[in-house]
Amino acid sequence: MLRHEYETLMGNHCTEEMFNSKINPLYMMTDLDKEAFCDDYKLHGHSKILDEVLEHALKVERQLNAANKALDELQEKLTFAAEHLAIVADDCGSEDSYKIAVDLAGQNYITKFKLREGIDLNEKDKQYILNNLS
Repeated sequence: MLRHEYETLMGNHCTEEMFNSKINPLYMMTDLDKEAFCDDYKLHGHSKILDEVLEHALKVERQLNAANKALDELQEKLTFAAEHLAIVADDCGSEDSYKIAVDLAGQNYITKFKLREGIDLNEKDKQYILNNLS
């Protein structure tokens, strides 16, 4: 819902900051349509309990976003390590390095990486490709 829609449905003005910090985040957390949200907000919008629940939900959302960002960064590091191990496995013929690379990034990723980089495919890579061709 846009601010002007909210103001029209509510019949009054609200600040941009109030709309962006409280009203719209609360609306986005519901499955209500615009009219139903505004009707209910007229009844409960100034509730201290609702304010506390909203603040808690926004805090949890920020924590989740931070955790997802950290997870993405970790995944990038694991993928880099897996690529390095796939190269080491090819250079040294190390089954252990290959297995760890697959454990870190998955057989699909490692096989595609080896194909992209022109690294010789081993029997496990070839079997994976044959098993997954449709």
